[in-house]
Amino acid sequence: MKPGNTSPLRFSRPRRTLGWAALSLGAALQTATLLPAMEAHGGGTLPGASPSPQAQETDWIIVPLPALEESPRQPGASLDGLHLFEPDRKLPFSRDLGPELPPRLAEDLTVGAATAAGARVQLLDGSLLVRGSSEAQAAARRALEALDEALSQLRFDVNVRLMAAGADGVATDLINGRRQVRSGSVAVFGQREQHAFVHGYRIEVASEAAIGAPEIGTALVGDVLHLWASTRIDERGERQLFVQGFLDVSRITSVDTFDTEIVALGKVEQPALESTQIMFAGLVPSSGPLRLTASGPTEATARLTLEVAASPLRPGAANRAVVDLARGLWRAQNRSAHALAPDGPPVLRPGETPAGLAQLDARQFPSRGSKPPRSTEALLFAPADSPVSASRMRRLSEALDPLSGPAEVSLAWGNFTSSIPTVEGALVRVGRTRETTMVVGYEPQIATDAALCRPVIEHVMTGTVIEAVLHGGRLVGRGYRQSVTSERVHAPEFYEPGTPSSGRLELPVRSRHSFPLHLVADRVEQPDPGVSASWSLQSRDDR
Repeated sequence: MKPGNTSPLRFSRPRRTLGWAALSLGAALQTATLLPAMEAHGGGTLPGASPSPQAQETDWIIVPLPALEESPRQPGASLDGLHLFEPDRKLPFSRDLGPELPPRLAEDLTVGAATAAGARVQLLDGSLLVRGSSEAQAAARRALEALDEALSQLRFDVNVRLMAAGADGVATDLINGRRQVRSGSVAVFGQREQHAFVHGYRIEVASEAAIGAPEIGTALVGDVLHLWASTRIDERGERQLFVQGFLDVSRITSVDTFDTEIVALGKVEQPALESTQIMFAGLVPSSGPLRLTASGPTEATARLTLEVAASPLRPGAANRAVVDLARGLWRAQNRSAHALAPDGPPVLRPGETPAGLAQLDARQFPSRGSKPPRSTEALLFAPADSPVSASRMRRLSEALDPLSGPAEVSLAWGNFTSSIPTVEGALVRVGRTRETTMVVGYEPQIATDAALCRPVIEHVMTGTVIEAVLHGGRLVGRGYRQSVTSERVHAPEFYEPGTPSSGRLELPVRSRHSFPLHLVADRVEQPDPGVSASWSLQSRDDR
């Protein structure tokens, strides 16, 4: 091609580029001028303008969905009953199942209604972006509102009050709180204090020097209540709150010191903690609170009374397409063993997962043309085109995880008494324990011209713990008792003053005993000398 033929093209491209730039700038200015008016009308078309087909496709709305919010973790108590922690042990925290509705499931549940109306759904953080015509937006919004209404029936306002009456008869509130609780979550009430103490010494030795660095342990005391929440549909067709609770009341009664009499080491602090722990379960009545009573760990908390009251956030007929499976899942979570029960609690049937229940339903009750159910970690959503499936899966869930009428278990030993609500299949755990530490040995650290012994600290727990499950008309479980009957302090002889050697140590004599628990209703028995137990069914009233 000749050079002269290329000169016109050099001038035409800048003109064309300038024209597109001017057009884009004008459009940008017009958009910047009209954007506030568009935002005032929900991000749709301008007021007074007739929407074109192309404009309708780009219309959008943002719909917030509270079920996508994830609750923060809350500090709680330890299920194994330990309150004294070594320096390298992590402090316990309660667990949560995460958001009420997984984001992808929330997006999936609205796709069908939005797609049928010609809309598109896109997931955002905590909200859904719906694009399409106003009719499609309205259809998607109605689907989201129906979903949120169904999930709001799984939320309850819960009032918790823990009262203590001391030896003088004066009652004080240890816990008095109100919180919104949803099915499948853990709610923690009360507070925990963290106390530091000199747990032991870490030894560092060099060629001609040795030093003992203090190790700081932790003691957790306070009043904490865990509530694992789930629901059931009662005879009136409304949702009713079911809770599995764990109450922990602990106090420091004394702080002793033990001198190892090693020149390079100081004294070891030995705090003594007394605690009362109770696991209970039951449906919260609509006419009054769920109540338990027990003796406290100290004279200031001689008599404890716990009341749990709840009211639904949205009363009315329950959405039966939502099957709540959180009760069985939390029952499996409570299988952790207590410190006095290394063999584990009584056998509890594992809770059925939503996915497993859906598979069992598909195998036992096949239905062609029906959509498969969708599930979260605690909920199962029945297909909208098969209302019979929801009722079928609910009956199947209740058969695998039956919920009996309310019962009351009474346990007593020494000066301790308790009255605990429960239901069939739930774990009842009652513990009255005392914790402290002892120096039971030494580990030598030796260098060329230096030597020093590291104290060996052992955790000592004494008291009584009873664990049982109401099953088949009987209360079956085991009891554990551990005590220190005597203690001797051993002091090795020093051949010369200042000679490196091990220091004084404590030699406890321990006693451990376990006994079976096998009780029938309305009968008081002594499964072990000094321990009396009974249980009875309560009136159902409105529970």
